[in-house]
Amino acid sequence: MMKVYIDGNLAETFPITLGTEEWPSTIGFHVVMEQYESTRFTAESIGLEPGDEAYYEPTVVNHASRISNGGAFVHEALPAAQEALGNFNVSHGCIGMSPEGAKYFYDTFGPGDVVEVRNTGYGPMFMWDGFGDWNTPWSEYNSQP
Repeated sequence: MMKVYIDGNLAETFPITLGTEEWPSTIGFHVVMEQYESTRFTAESIGLEPGDEAYYEPTVVNHASRISNGGAFVHEALPAAQEALGNFNVSHGCIGMSPEGAKYFYDTFGPGDVVEVRNTGYGPMFMWDGFGDWNTPWSEYNSQP
């Protein structure tokens, strides 16, 4: 579930789907980097080629908010994934939402707003994969070249 807080108050709750074990969603703080009312996703953009088990045909997604350079977005889940919302994870690492939830997120949040992902069983986003420095302790961040 996604819980949306505005000024520290719970504003909305939405069922979501996250990444699978093979394509996990990273935990920790992510920052909205850019947004598209609609955009085209391709499997090649995440290193997949035709014939790969996780390959998918190019597809258009709505209300997409990028949260990593590696291709993680908050977006409207494809029609085939709507039944997964709140039940199981089917994405390639993105946060899939209902059409209403994705539009709410898109209309309410923008570049610079923070998204915290929890409980995926996977590690935090790498510092170089967007604004991942939010997840790096100062002692480690300070030692970067």
